[in-house]
This record gives sequence, C-alpha cells and structure tokens, in this order.
Amino acid sequence: MSHQQTKHELLLCKLEQRLVGERYCVQIRNRYLVVAASFLRFLDRRRIRIEATGPTDISAYLQCELRRFRRHHGHSPLSLPGWRASHTTGIHQLLRLAIGKWPPDSVPSSVNARFNRKLCTEYSQWLREWRGLADETVDGLLAEAQRFLCPDGRCKGAQALMHMTVPDIDCYLQRRVSLLRRVSHKGIAPGLRSFVRYLYETGHTDRDLSRFIIVPTTYAYESIPSALRPADISAVLGATRHDRSPIRLRDCV
Repeated sequence: MSHQQTKHELLLCKLEQRLVGERYCVQIRNRYLVVAASFLRFLDRRRIRIEATGPTDISAYLQCELRRFRRHHGHSPLSLPGWRASHTTGIHQLLRLAIGKWPPDSVPSSVNARFNRKLCTEYSQWLREWRGLADETVDGLLAEAQRFLCPDGRCKGAQALMHMTVPDIDCYLQRRVSLLRRVSHKGIAPGLRSFVRYLYETGHTDRDLSRFIIVPTTYAYESIPSALRPADISAVLGATRHDRSPIRLRDCV
C-alpha cells in the first residue's frame, strides 16, 4: 500500500468519525463516505494532491459522474432532487478536514471588493479582541456588515463610506426590512449600528451616524394577529348584553 493510499484511508476514517460525532444517520453517512472515496480516486488518477484541490476539480469530477450516470441509466441525474448536493456535500466535508477551510475565499474582483474584505477582516478582529464577543455573535454582526457593504451585489468603497449620509442608511434599512417583521428589524438595527459606529471610530466616516439608527420598540404578544375585527368585537359585546346570567356580567367587564 502506497503512502498516498494510507493517507487517504486515514482521512476517510477521520471523516467517518466526524460524521458520527455530528450524528448523521447511517444512510447519509455511508453516502458521503462513498462519494469522498470516489473523489479521492479521481484525484489520484489525475495526480492532484488533495491540498491543491480547487473548485474546478470538483466541477470536473461532477462532469465525470454525470457521464457515468448517463451511460448506466440512459438519462441525466440532474432532474433528481438532491443529486448534486449528495455528491458535493461529502466532498466539502472531506476537504474541510484535509485543507482546514472550504470553500476557499474567492478573489475580490474590484478595488471596492478588496477594500471591503480587508475592512470586514479588521472589523471581525475588533469585535473579538476589543469587545470580547463570542464567535456566534461576531458571525452575525459581520454578516450584517457584509450585507451593508454590498447591497444588491454592488460594493461600496472607501469614498462612499466617507461621504455616507443618514438617507443612505435609511434606504438600506427600508430595503432590508421591507419583508420582515418588526421583531426582526429590532435584531438588524443594533448590528448595523455597531458597524457604523466602528466605521466612525476607525476614521472611515467623518460623522458618527450610528446615533441615527433607531431600534424599533416591540411589545409583548404584538406578533400574535388579532382574530376579531372591531365590528366583530362590538357584535360579541352586544350579544352578551342580552344575557342576564353571571356569565354575562363577567363578559361585559
């Protein structure tokens, strides 16, 4: 047995242990292991080290699997729900073990995108080191910052942030919460306010606009819809007035 084969077997054992630890059911666990082993054989045939694997290698593997499936079944598997995910998920789990991070970060395509990535990295470090926040909290705040920096796929740059105005923030919030409930808005506003305050403290904006981001007030049970219209309530109260029993007295209170 070659050194490469031994390395792959150890990697598959680690993958199985992780899947067991994460409580995947036996059927899914076995499926992911079969796909991972098949992908490793594919890399061996092409003399590709797993540490050097890229997204194009996964695409090439899927194309091979598509051709193999057509030869055996006479039709494409893409019409089958979950076929692609049943292949890629196991491979992604494998690569996270072998490489440590998957999928890899994409290369920023513009000056603004490169600026935003650097800014988000610095913001993440600030949240962890200076504010001492937990990873889960940092991830949520960072996700909101990334949405704000690239709304609708268009990345803001240094100049846009420096000259940012209150209407710019209001416009973003209106689009962001247009389909959300007020309780969701209450969770979004503090995250955006944290990032805007960071921009001011680090000199990326010339004014502290965070104080203009208002967190909406929410009330207990406000999310429960009212089942009765005012006319219905009046009709119920009108009916109880004709009842002379103690129950009527209680209902009219």
